[in-house]
Amino acid sequence: MKKYITPWLFVTFLAFAGCGKKSPEATTEAPAENVPSATGEVAEPAVTPEQRSTVLGFAKYLPKDISHYSAVINASSSIERFCQSPIGVLLMGRMEDEGITIDDLDMLMGGNLNAAGLSNDFFVAYGAGAPAAVDSVKTFLGRLCYNAGRFGVYAGNALVFPDVAPHPTPLYVNALKGIAPDFMKFLSQFDVPAYYQGMRVTDDEGRAMAREELEALPMLIGMVGVGVEPISIKRAGVTFEGWKFSGAELAAVMKQKDGLDRFAQQMGFSKDDLKAFLEIMASKNLVAVVGEVDDHVVLFVGNSEDDLVIVEDVNESLCASEQIKFIDAYLDKDLFSFGVSDGSMASSSAALEKMFYGLFGCLAEGLSDGLEEADTLGDTQDIEVMLDALHQKAKGILAMYEESNAGYVAFIEEGIKFEMHGGSNMPHLNMDANHSLTSLSHGEAKLLFLNWVSDPEYNENVMQFIDILSQVSYSMTRHLLPILEKEDAGDDFAGFNAGLQMFDQLFRDDLLEIWRALRTNMAEGLGAETAIVVDLNGAMPKAPMLPEALIKNGKVPRIAYVSTVDDRDKLKESWERLNKSMDSLLRKTGQTMGADIPMQVPMSSEKNGLTTWFVPVPFQNDDFVPSVSVSDALFFASTSKQFAEGLSTQVGKDGSAQRSGMWLEIDLKVTHQYAADWLKLVEDNADDLMSAAEAGDFRANKEMLEAALEALDSLDKLVYHVRKENAQTRTSLHLKTK
Repeated sequence: MKKYITPWLFVTFLAFAGCGKKSPEATTEAPAENVPSATGEVAEPAVTPEQRSTVLGFAKYLPKDISHYSAVINASSSIERFCQSPIGVLLMGRMEDEGITIDDLDMLMGGNLNAAGLSNDFFVAYGAGAPAAVDSVKTFLGRLCYNAGRFGVYAGNALVFPDVAPHPTPLYVNALKGIAPDFMKFLSQFDVPAYYQGMRVTDDEGRAMAREELEALPMLIGMVGVGVEPISIKRAGVTFEGWKFSGAELAAVMKQKDGLDRFAQQMGFSKDDLKAFLEIMASKNLVAVVGEVDDHVVLFVGNSEDDLVIVEDVNESLCASEQIKFIDAYLDKDLFSFGVSDGSMASSSAALEKMFYGLFGCLAEGLSDGLEEADTLGDTQDIEVMLDALHQKAKGILAMYEESNAGYVAFIEEGIKFEMHGGSNMPHLNMDANHSLTSLSHGEAKLLFLNWVSDPEYNENVMQFIDILSQVSYSMTRHLLPILEKEDAGDDFAGFNAGLQMFDQLFRDDLLEIWRALRTNMAEGLGAETAIVVDLNGAMPKAPMLPEALIKNGKVPRIAYVSTVDDRDKLKESWERLNKSMDSLLRKTGQTMGADIPMQVPMSSEKNGLTTWFVPVPFQNDDFVPSVSVSDALFFASTSKQFAEGLSTQVGKDGSAQRSGMWLEIDLKVTHQYAADWLKLVEDNADDLMSAAEAGDFRANKEMLEAALEALDSLDKLVYHVRKENAQTRTSLHLKTK
């Protein structure tokens, strides 16, 4: 099985509103949902839309086909609870000391804090047309990247041949000739989706303030002046008031403007394009209105007043949709946020990766087509073939991503818990394989444990993408530099070309061999499962100038990258190839510098079937020496030889629960104790570690540091787990407090 050392760390954080609130012991597993018994009878009665509506706020007024809905429940209460928590008390005190007000903080947050403080509930929703609108935007962004690739070739050509330097007309007629039709297609397909935003405010004064805030957008549209008119819409006995923008009126005004034809020609628009553009503009409208539904102040923005839907029957509302039924298992929790989303609307790290490959593939396609049309840059057929391969490989990776509807809840239970059902399939993970390294999470002062199983097919596709990208970059550089030098493009290009030639002669083959050793032998030798382990038990190195007390009592982090092993012989072969190539690189580097740089011979040791190689470094000890360790079953790359040896004895030694997917655990108690120990150690040795002025500053701020540590003592641990359950992705996050 192929395995590549490309670990990444999921980093996230949530508000501490649950600090200090005790509940029964919680796990990252979701509550069990109602399931049929052996006789086919349901153990508990199904939850009705009416029952859901008592918790889900404005969702009872929205139609079933809403594509995205997210809400914060009891926002003002959550903020108040946060301010009363140890973390909140600390932050509010620091803000007061620094002269920072809530209004200042609200400005930094774009007004969201003020909105939350005004309201009991806060929600955002998109109508059924949002996924199509998102797809249109993604497609247009792809076309922009395609045209950027074509323009890149055109601009590079202009550097070599200044006589064809960019000018608006040739740019849009030649290099960017696709911009006009692409924009026209996007404009014709894109309609502003129905958008709802609102707050539930129970007091009259607060409701007036909330309405004033939400009316800012309609008022802005009303200030346009051309093609706008006031509008009033009545729904479910509620009047919404605001402004409507008419594209037909704007198009009529544009037709009468002098110079429009000339501007259109400069932009690459033909007369037919201009006519089509004005027709499309005439079909576009925008409505923005505000109304009050019960205690809710609601902003609506859409393409038409017909898009505004307020449901009066809860059985026809979002509360009755199949998509939101997952929340039934959490209705008795102390909820403070929840939401549902169409698959194409989901936002996650996987969605960003998917977008990257999509846009990069379009860029490669544009570069290839640009080179195919160029007639002044020589024979670029081999580069065009590689760019086409890069485009196809990006499309192949893109096809591995599957999106599904997602729903999430966040609630207070021994801190903050977040549960999500659905979303991206996360193709980089093998969700079906059970973890075998779970026992490495146990032990004294373990700060961090991250464990996952990679999907070999996805990894191989990504590495092939990197291979092709490297080949394209190198080939384009080798092709263009001689042309630039020949055309007297400047001394910088000539110097760079000479450096590249030296690289080819001395280093290229060795570096390629190193890459191939990693891509083949090592990738085939390592297994698919990986863990990253960090503890805080490392002994301080005996570095000169450090006080004896620090060397004796100070602790440093120990970090280990751990992988399963599929074929130890392959790893041995990879090391032999790496050693030979690195020795050659060092000799050649020494020749260019006029000095001998010998390859260091690593030392080795063996313990319990684990062989460890390391190169001696100054001030090392067994807890402070970079090393690589291998057994028939495990591979370690660690900052500590002793740490790797200890971890190797832990594997499979306990009855840990089976896990799959990805698991991250951070012990915040360990972090707190480590910081407290170092604070005391520095305090006891301040005069030896600092100047008199620095020691004075430290003692002056000691009380503030101790207060921060005391507040952080309320945190227990952070656990994140993504896996597959019932054929869908499940994500859990728990920020646990004491």
